[in-house]
Amino acid sequence: MAPEWRDDDLPVLRSLVAEEGYLKTQFITLIFLNKAKKSDYQGNENLGQCTVPLEECSEFGTPFEVEVTLGGKSQGKLTGVIQMTFTPAETSRRKSWMADDEEDYFTQRVS
Repeated sequence: MAPEWRDDDLPVLRSLVAEEGYLKTQFITLIFLNKAKKSDYQGNENLGQCTVPLEECSEFGTPFEVEVTLGGKSQGKLTGVIQMTFTPAETSRRKSWMADDEEDYFTQRVS
């Protein structure tokens, strides 16, 4: 299985934390599930997980490639571009720990 996603297939992730330095010490953890058909529902099958670091993330978009694993075994790689954006209204509030939903966000895009 080699799924692909377009930018408009993925949600914009919004952070409650407005401190860019703090966000760059964080990670996004993704879990890939194979949804069971309604007719034979047995639960969702875990296909693997990965962690995307935000350390090098920038407002211009940063390419990444991470290993997807399941039970410690490689299941493949996830590649894409991740972008963190701060709006002008938030720039003057960098020292604030909390921000309004519309003023502080980062966008995760995977292809």
